[in-house]
Amino acid sequence: MSKIGEVRENPFGVEELQDMNDDRVLGLRGHIQNNINILRHKDQTKELRVEIRRLEIELCYVHREAEVRQKRKMLHEEYVGRRSAARGHRGPRGPRGPHDNNRGHRNNSNTRDKEPRFRN
Repeated sequence: MSKIGEVRENPFGVEELQDMNDDRVLGLRGHIQNNINILRHKDQTKELRVEIRRLEIELCYVHREAEVRQKRKMLHEEYVGRRSAARGHRGPRGPRGPHDNNRGHRNNSNTRDKEPRFRN
C-alpha cells in the first residue's frame, strides 16, 4: 500500500482493469483523482512529486479504461437502436401458425400422434 491509503504501489494491469465492473473503475478513478488533489496541496518534496507522478500515470490507465467502456456502451446502444429500427418496418414478431413451429424438425406435427419410441 502507498502512504495515502488504498491506492496500490504498482499500477493496475490492463487485465485487472478489464475484469473490474464499471462502478469499481469509476470509483477508482475518483479515488485516485482525489488523492492527487490532496497531495498537490501539501509541501512539494521530491518524494511527494514522485508519488503524484505515479498516481497520475495510474489515473491515465484507469481513465482510459473508463473511456473505452463508455464508448463501447454508446456504440452498442446505437447498434441496438439501428437493429430495432430496421426490424420496425417488418412488423412485430407474433405467434406463428401451428405448422411453422415444427417445420423441418424430427418431431414435427406429423409424428405427434404416433406412439413414443421408448416405453417405460
